[in-house]
Amino acid sequence: MTKKYIVYREIFIYISKYDECSSFASAYGFEDFITKNFNTKEEALESIKIFIDEYIYKCENNKIIYRKPTPPDCSFVESSRSRFDTYRVTKEECIRLSDSFYVKEPNFALAALLNKVCLYREDGTSFVDFSKFLRESKFVDANTHVVFVPLTNKIYDIYYKLNYLFGIFQIYVDSNGLLIVEYDRRKIEYGRIYELVYEAYDEIKGRGYLVIHKDGLFDNCEFKGFHNLMADYHYRSNSVLLEDYQVLSKLFPDTDRKITEKSYKLVKFQLSSLFRQAIETDLDEKLVTKFLKLADNIFFFFLNHFVFKYKELCGYSHEFLSYEKYKVYVKNNSPIENAITCANDYRYEILNDIVLKGCQDSDEFEVLQFYLARFESISVKEKDQFDATNLLAAKVAWEYIGKMSDRNQILSVIAIKKIDGITDKELYDEVKDMKNFIKIRELLDIKSNKDTLRHGDKFIKRIIVEHVFKLAEEYQVPKPKLRTRRSTV
Repeated sequence: MTKKYIVYREIFIYISKYDECSSFASAYGFEDFITKNFNTKEEALESIKIFIDEYIYKCENNKIIYRKPTPPDCSFVESSRSRFDTYRVTKEECIRLSDSFYVKEPNFALAALLNKVCLYREDGTSFVDFSKFLRESKFVDANTHVVFVPLTNKIYDIYYKLNYLFGIFQIYVDSNGLLIVEYDRRKIEYGRIYELVYEAYDEIKGRGYLVIHKDGLFDNCEFKGFHNLMADYHYRSNSVLLEDYQVLSKLFPDTDRKITEKSYKLVKFQLSSLFRQAIETDLDEKLVTKFLKLADNIFFFFLNHFVFKYKELCGYSHEFLSYEKYKVYVKNNSPIENAITCANDYRYEILNDIVLKGCQDSDEFEVLQFYLARFESISVKEKDQFDATNLLAAKVAWEYIGKMSDRNQILSVIAIKKIDGITDKELYDEVKDMKNFIKIRELLDIKSNKDTLRHGDKFIKRIIVEHVFKLAEEYQVPKPKLRTRRSTV
């Protein structure tokens, strides 16, 4: 038979008779909440309410969410409790995530989060294990950053005016009216003014400007001139690591988030910044305190809906993990990779783009030179040593050299054909008609001789050795490979 409970302040009270003349009251889940015998049920009830009031007052004073255990035989229809409250959380005292920063030193809660003390939804329907953030972050790219900017008008498309070098930014406006800018720190120039154009219905409506300043672990991104798009025409926001944001998005449950999707993204943006700063600075208390002072109300409103079990949080020994293996920066707040390594990574990253579209300018040619510097000579026949990218990069480099003059054009064609594996005799057959033949001799200042027509392959080899090789050395690109003679020994 189901017991009849009285619900007082979300705690279930059961009143029993001791005998015909006396009654006592008990609170479900609280062994010490039991009254002495009273003459009437009303007196017993009022007595136990005093116990409950005192308990709740102490909890509230210490920012603790008091226990609300639910009897298994309770009829939810008869009670004021929601049937969605989960026993595993409500049976215990809890503390809101937002309050946990102030119960002890602020970094205590962060240390607990990152050290596998589980965070529960307020109604107990799910929990988050943020220690996974550390494990995922072991492979995070320290150079790819992102910044979120809330817009007041979201009808515009915004794009980067390509006036410097391709591949610097990825810029878009999402359906919630957030301007999202992704970029690689290695490619930008700090302090440079980047022009962003925005349009509506294929008509340019205006221009804004982005200036990025290096600011410790992250960058300070300064947006200017976005009239009618931002509430503050001079908006500043720090960047975060793009992969940190993506990892956090996987961990945080996206159901019933209590706030708009736009605010939800901004909260995750702020949390990813807080976590990364905490990891890189070994949970510096002053830094965490400063962050919390600057955080907005939406941030704390969202955190209000997640709780720690109080015993789990207080039982955490506060022994920090070693965060060294999870760091992507060194103590001087610069990437672990030194400047040379960053430059190498940058060049390798854009190499495929240059190969696909051709070399456009001296900056891109410098990338090809750097990539090909380890090859003195190159040929398609040596497949074990050269892959397709090597060969294509060498040919693109020679094509760029060929654009510099008519003389270079002749030599670059010869070099590329030799890289493709054509023989000197086959190459001579392609250029031996009188028009090209005379042009080559004139451009290269080669005097006519009778042996030219009889020994065309030697003529081509002479051009390669005396002119193509010299050009390769001048521009620091691989020479076409000459066929070596077989040893007679």
